Amino acid sequence: MRRQNHDCSGTFSKSYQKVKRITSRMMTLNMDYCNNEIGDNPVNTSWFFVDTSGWFAYLDERDDRHKDAVKEIQERLNSVLTSDYTLSELTHAEQSRLDNKAIASFVWQIWEKQEKKLIRATEDDESIAWKIFCQYHGSRPTFTDCINVVLLKKYKINSWLSFNKWFPKTLKELEMLV
Repeated sequence: MRRQNHDCSGTFSKSYQKVKRITSRMMTLNMDYCNNEIGDNPVNTSWFFVDTSGWFAYLDERDDRHKDAVKEIQERLNSVLTSDYTLSELTHAEQSRLDNKAIASFVWQIWEKQEKKLIRATEDDESIAWKIFCQYHGSRPTFTDCINVVLLKKYKINSWLSFNKWFPKTLKELEMLV
């Protein structure tokens, strides 16, 4: 069965062109080093996890943290990981000045071609994340934040990029959450 193309690249806006260039650089990486499936095996601590806020800052040149995000991601491009929940959250383009088609194209490129760099949450991960989510009242993290924290701990990932105020800044903070 032939896969449908869900790349929403019909619109060629400025932000789409930028996303296309970034995606192109990511897709040319040698994937041999990443031949371990991310399944239940611990991931090497050299992995670098990018949360939704990190991706938005990376993609949006007008973001105050854009230069920091570009520097962090470019330095670790071969070890970048993200989660299925992060990609889902990225599709909510109202959080960004980038147009929806640009975001959709970027997300689809990662989903389609970078599956070994995409961590998929399990039902157990969701259950743990739900418990964390329910501990907060008022100003709370998103469920995606909670999932990502669970995945960082589960796969022993000790390096991440997030500009989210709630997201842990250190390993010690991460340990306290999960």
